[in-house]
Amino acid sequence: MSDQNIDVRLLQAQYDRTVGELVRERKRNGGGEPPGGDAVDTRIINLERDVTDAKIALAKVETRLENIEKTMLTKGQTAVYALIAGIAVFGAGWWVVQQYLAPLVANIAK
Repeated sequence: MSDQNIDVRLLQAQYDRTVGELVRERKRNGGGEPPGGDAVDTRIINLERDVTDAKIALAKVETRLENIEKTMLTKGQTAVYALIAGIAVFGAGWWVVQQYLAPLVANIAK
């Protein structure tokens, strides 16, 4: 049984060494306190307030966008207006040619 005897002092020394390493590791990583407490509660309250403010601002932007869509000139409308303007300009040019240039060209040939 002499092989199975465990020295308690050796176990206590290992335990103390492990606890010391754990304490040093916690201090190196920002202290031994777990996250939470009054500072976190305050931060959560501030974040909730900020999210509420962001929701209000988003609702205002959505309202503005809805109004813009109702009064906005679309690409299709722009194309139709450009086509009408092009037809008007072409028609005016054709009228000028028929009224003024056609008689001149007819008299040149005589």
